[in-house]
Amino acid sequence: SISFLSFPFPCTTCFFSFSLFSPIYFQFLPKVHTHTFSYHLVSRAPLFSILGSLITSWYYTLTILLVSFNYTNSISFPEKKMTLSFRVNPEYAAMSEIVPGLFICGVSALSKEEMKKHKITHIINATTEVPNLRSLGDIQRTKLWLEDTAQTYIYPHLELQSDQIQALIADGGKVLVHCVAGVSRSASICLAFLLKYRCRNLREAYHLMKSKRVMVRPNLGFWRQLIAYEQNVKENAGSVRLVRDEAQPEQLLPDVYLNIAIPARPASPEQDPNMIPDEPRERRNSGFKNKFQPVLEPVMEMAEAVC
Repeated sequence: SISFLSFPFPCTTCFFSFSLFSPIYFQFLPKVHTHTFSYHLVSRAPLFSILGSLITSWYYTLTILLVSFNYTNSISFPEKKMTLSFRVNPEYAAMSEIVPGLFICGVSALSKEEMKKHKITHIINATTEVPNLRSLGDIQRTKLWLEDTAQTYIYPHLELQSDQIQALIADGGKVLVHCVAGVSRSASICLAFLLKYRCRNLREAYHLMKSKRVMVRPNLGFWRQLIAYEQNVKENAGSVRLVRDEAQPEQLLPDVYLNIAIPARPASPEQDPNMIPDEPRERRNSGFKNKFQPVLEPVMEMAEAVC
């Protein structure tokens, strides 16, 4: 009885099964033959004896089940609820329209109502920690899986996503690029698009975006890659420079953050008579066709989509 109370579930099941069927089971066992005689394992008992054993077995079985039920109900297991929370300034997380057809926001602005309000047709998720929320509706989306660190290699996405955004806007779509706060990762993607398709240089793209969204601050590693991207796309020396912060001399920051920025190269020969005008160049494209091609999501994203 002690063993049954200590381990109520498996032992109760075994006891119930054994006690319920053993009286009948042994009645139909075949005879066991020895050298000179044969016998039954259990002698044939009268009918009332069999019924009595069944009632006794059921009585003990029900008693053990009741004790087990009371025992398990008396045990309380602590519940641990896993929650995913982000502490984001609502001012940074609000949705902003940079140019017609291109929006940027943080995770706090991701809602089905906002998607309908701005008629978003495509979403670019620039994070690793925010899943592609199917609750936003039937919207095409892609995920870039970018960490907000200076070591993250974002350069290939600058070219590809710029061409994707341009193709989608030209086709009448409205694209939303988001990260957690809408400050660094998503801002870098939008800056790359503005640099290639809307502005003359990276400095102009930054000031245009800052006029639409107050806080635009990619990390230093993203700035290095944006500067390299500008030099590749515009084929110039770059309009943004990294300088040392006077408050923290060991830190570098782009000069667009300073109140008095380092003067950039004049944009036209009229501003500088000694400047040799650049030859007109055809705007390059990475070969992206007018088709949205989201990356394949891993098992975690597929499971989230199914849920």
